[in-house]
Amino acid sequence: MRKLSLIATKIIMTAIFVMLLLNVSCNDPVEVDNTSPNASFSVDPLVGNTETIFKFDANESVDYDDDKDDLEIRWDWEDDENWDTDFSQNKAALHLFPEEGVYTIRMEIKDPKNAMSQTTKTVTVYQGNSPPTSWFTVDPEVGYIDTTFTFDASDCSDIEDPKDSIRVRWDFEGDGSWDTPYSKQKITTHRYEDPGTYSVTLEAMDTKGLVSQRHLSVEVTFSNTGPLTPTLPSPATGSTDKPTYLLLKWTASDPEGDPITFDVYFGTEQNPPLLVSGIDEMEVDPGFLDYETVYYWKVVAKDNHGLEAVSPLWTFTTFEVTNYQDSFVDARDGKTYKTISIGDQVEEGWVVKAQLKPFVRLIWLGALIMALGGFLNAESGYANGYGVKPNYRSITQLKNKYNENNFAEVVKVTFNNNAISLEKILKHFLENHDPTQLNRQGNDIGTQYRSTILFSNDVQKNLAKKLINQYQELLIANGYGRGGI
Repeated sequence: MRKLSLIATKIIMTAIFVMLLLNVSCNDPVEVDNTSPNASFSVDPLVGNTETIFKFDANESVDYDDDKDDLEIRWDWEDDENWDTDFSQNKAALHLFPEEGVYTIRMEIKDPKNAMSQTTKTVTVYQGNSPPTSWFTVDPEVGYIDTTFTFDASDCSDIEDPKDSIRVRWDFEGDGSWDTPYSKQKITTHRYEDPGTYSVTLEAMDTKGLVSQRHLSVEVTFSNTGPLTPTLPSPATGSTDKPTYLLLKWTASDPEGDPITFDVYFGTEQNPPLLVSGIDEMEVDPGFLDYETVYYWKVVAKDNHGLEAVSPLWTFTTFEVTNYQDSFVDARDGKTYKTISIGDQVEEGWVVKAQLKPFVRLIWLGALIMALGGFLNAESGYANGYGVKPNYRSITQLKNKYNENNFAEVVKVTFNNNAISLEKILKHFLENHDPTQLNRQGNDIGTQYRSTILFSNDVQKNLAKKLINQYQELLIANGYGRGGI
């Protein structure tokens, strides 16, 4: 009996398993939800007239469940809820609108499972051929009887015709008489013989003879007198004992208030060469000058109408060299520059000097230091800054000229303590440039030219402070550096 019971149990379980299988196999297959197609189409052109054949293309519509070729579309040209075409798998269509107006075109697309979507676009239709759009500018709008006015109609346009097919003509006085024939040349010039306010008329014509006009006013006054002769030169003409670093300044104006630009000529010859052209400020930096030298300069003032005024030839002389002491060769330009002694005091090995031509820059300073001996390497670069790219182009930009976060031009030196002391190096550094000039070395102006000593440890830091204080006392005693190094 027990054996039969086990067999019966197996039969029942097998039957249940078979029924489960049958139940699963009889279920309907699981379907994924169908998504509607994405309706999209283009129109060419968007603006036309009653003679324009508009092209509609819905090939950019897509469906993520079905092939594009299986999608069907239909069109409603006026969006009046009456479909003008039947559903078709042809995605492109042509249409001509018989009346002018602004039309909204509706397109509907459906997939094989009848899922649909719609979209619209707008076109503008004019009646028949539309006239061109007239447009021109005049430069200047206010001038004088000797001013050449320039008229530019290059922006004339037409819906049906290309720009270069449009012809224009001009009435410069606004008296109803055309001063030029029709021409495809859109830019012309004109000068007025009498002062007054003139209404200038432009007429543009398209290829089918339709025209349009535009009017602008031009104001013409009597002849421009031009800028006044530049005066009040600084340095004063004929002056002597002028410093070797100064700014050239002058005064100039224009009776009509026209903007003025200046060309400056400067040099050691009585016919000086051009120094700078087209500046709008009444001062210029001529750079470092030589001692005991006569300089010649003049200024040409120009207004925006082409008139100019030339100053007299001005002169000044720089002061003589005193207390000549030494010289050095600038590695950048190969020229020899002198140094003078500020005082004859010598204290703890210090020699107080100031360069007549303080062109201290990386190459020259590195060469000076290496000449002492005991150095393994001198490497030029940039340090002690942030927020600015550490390269020459960035740190010398005008916007960084007084940027306190700008990088400084520096020389990193590696030396042998047994051959040369740090104290000697720092003394040499202080003696051979002018540390009393704030953010500059002579004609080189900007925070990148500041004097700085970057140390590696507290020993170097304390020694640098000590030597700076000693040198400061000598500078003050000789009438220099009261503001502090």
